[in-house]
Amino acid sequence: MRCSTIVVSSLLPLLLGVHAPSVASVAEAEPRDEYTVKAAFILNFARLTTWPDSALSEHLEVCIVGPAPLAARMVRLMEQKSVRGHRVMPRAIESAEGLGDCHMVFIIRDADDAGREHLLAVEKKAIMVVGETAGFAGRGAVINFYEESHKIRFEVNRHAARRQRLQISSRLLGLARIVPDTSAPEERLD
Repeated sequence: MRCSTIVVSSLLPLLLGVHAPSVASVAEAEPRDEYTVKAAFILNFARLTTWPDSALSEHLEVCIVGPAPLAARMVRLMEQKSVRGHRVMPRAIESAEGLGDCHMVFIIRDADDAGREHLLAVEKKAIMVVGETAGFAGRGAVINFYEESHKIRFEVNRHAARRQRLQISSRLLGLARIVPDTSAPEERLD
């Protein structure tokens, strides 16, 4: 466990887009709230993921599902950003019908009731679903946030990523807790 803590501590600034000597000094100098940190993580998930060529355009559409104030805040946090030469186009959506052009979908925990509907709407499409509800990655989301020891962590469902035709970098996988896919037992990897 000590080794993984050291790895996470040394790579977390990279994932957050922060270039500083240590995570502790960043935390002390610039306190960040939960959704500021999650927005930075989501952008870095995009940097460390490869979509099929046919799925990409000049923009990277990041759709946010959740209560209006939080969704609007997440949009503001991601505006004017770019990822690997693609301008990030964040937008709040209210229903699964709005997912057509999304490359990433972040489902805020208060929108968990809609989570299953959104997972079904993006099934086998090159769309990364990110959530923040316990067990959501196991139910088919590609990435899910969780809290451990008062820190934001994330877990990855590799099976869901493969189903969505996404390639997640080994650097990102090395920082994640890998979870089994309980949504489709017939598609499990050995």
